[in-house]
Amino acid sequence: MAAALKAVALGTSSGDWMTTYGRIPSEQPTRRIGVMTTTPITHGKFTNGDLSQHLGVQITVRSKTQEEGTVKCLKIIERLMLCTVQNPIIVVIDSVPYSITHVSLASGPIPLMTQENKDAEIHTINFLFTVE
Repeated sequence: MAAALKAVALGTSSGDWMTTYGRIPSEQPTRRIGVMTTTPITHGKFTNGDLSQHLGVQITVRSKTQEEGTVKCLKIIERLMLCTVQNPIIVVIDSVPYSITHVSLASGPIPLMTQENKDAEIHTINFLFTVE
């Protein structure tokens, strides 16, 4: 999902809105996005034995103000919710292409906290998604 945010220009590889897998590093800049996988939801098995499963992801957004964080979260939600089989987000990881074809909002945006030095706000969004 970190690669997907970069693919649709909501996250970057460096500078403001740098997107990383895992916890957001504490160093500056303040504007960061962290992506962590969560437990997938398994719905059962198909007759061929394949699992029917939706992968889970938590996206945390660190921003300078609560308003800025909420706006960034809403932009992420708006773009990811456009994913369909006809309009997937294509990412390439280790030379293997993946298509994110369905995204469902599980929760958020939720303002989590103000950092101790009060120079950053943390928000979270949770999604379920499918990859082909």
